[in-house]
Amino acid sequence: MCIVVAPLVAAGIAAGVSAAGAAAGAVMAARSADNQAKVANAQATIAGQQANAAQDTGLYNAQIAYRQGAQRMGALRAQMAANGVDISGGSALQEQQGLASTTGMDAGQAMYEANAQASAFRNQAASADNQASAARASATNSLIGGSISAAGSIASFSTQNWGDLMGDGSTETSSMTVVPHATLGTLATGNSAA
Repeated sequence: MCIVVAPLVAAGIAAGVSAAGAAAGAVMAARSADNQAKVANAQATIAGQQANAAQDTGLYNAQIAYRQGAQRMGALRAQMAANGVDISGGSALQEQQGLASTTGMDAGQAMYEANAQASAFRNQAASADNQASAARASATNSLIGGSISAAGSIASFSTQNWGDLMGDGSTETSSMTVVPHATLGTLATGNSAA
């Protein structure tokens, strides 16, 4: 019975290095994907904050429109009263209603624009959340794939060299150095077989 020495050890080392490389590559890919997820989460947070700010701005602009409308209404009524016009009916009332309508439209336009902008920011936030989820899934898949690749390297070595590992000589050894057991024992103890 013979033992294959150097090529078997070299093949084992190569399989170990391949497995370690697969594992290291998987960890690096997972870290990269995790960082992408963190960036996407930050973008989602910022977009959410921008959506809230857009709505706040819309409310503020609507309040300004109402205040300006109230000021114009007060000035209009004061002018009509100074001229002795009855403001409770007729064209004076229609003019006041027109001014109130314009004020409401200005405030409504401010809110509409703010809501449209907030909706766009919320869509950006949802997209960034989806990117973060995809990146987290990619990180998990990288780790799983790297583990499978590392296990495959070890399994490939084991199946290719099973006979040599078990010492039954069932594996093709035409390109390997074969050392008989007797010589191996002699080499280990330092005694010559002569």
